[in-house]
Amino acid sequence: MSLSFSKLMELAEQGDIEHRTGSVIYRGLTFRTPREFLHFIPEGFKLMSRWSCGELRVVWISAKDRAIFTYCEGDLVLEVYDDAEEFRSGMKRTEKYYEELEG
Repeated sequence: MSLSFSKLMELAEQGDIEHRTGSVIYRGLTFRTPREFLHFIPEGFKLMSRWSCGELRVVWISAKDRAIFTYCEGDLVLEVYDDAEEFRSGMKRTEKYYEELEG
């Protein structure tokens, strides 16, 4: 059973909410592994395997919801963008970050 997008936001907003120009970041925590957590990911989210790193970091995106969702060692980060243009910019920034990280 997958969660609705609003339920995913509730799960991820256990920590501080960070308002940025063009987006809002929700942070949460889970003790589940990515395999255990996978069935909670809402329909419409696409796994970004090139941004992921085994079970340590798993990243999904949803163009419909203009969101990037990251699981990293139990930390949950959901960044929701204000509009399609901000989402595209966020995607480019995120891709560049993971390319540099993997070096």
